[in-house]
Amino acid sequence: MDLLQNFYETTLGALKETKNERLWFKTNLKLGKLYEEQQDYVKLQKILKELHKSCQTSEG
Repeated sequence: MDLLQNFYETTLGALKETKNERLWFKTNLKLGKLYEEQQDYVKLQKILKELHKSCQTSEG
């Protein structure tokens, strides 16, 4: 699981630089699912906040 987690985190870093929002979102979802399976709720909460923030518009 550590290898998969490292892969997702590395991929997210690269996607942030290229501004590929759709793939960034999907990768974050998969990483969040991995954290949920590992019962790592602190990291899962961080991912959920990032995902929620990315869905916000200028009106809220």
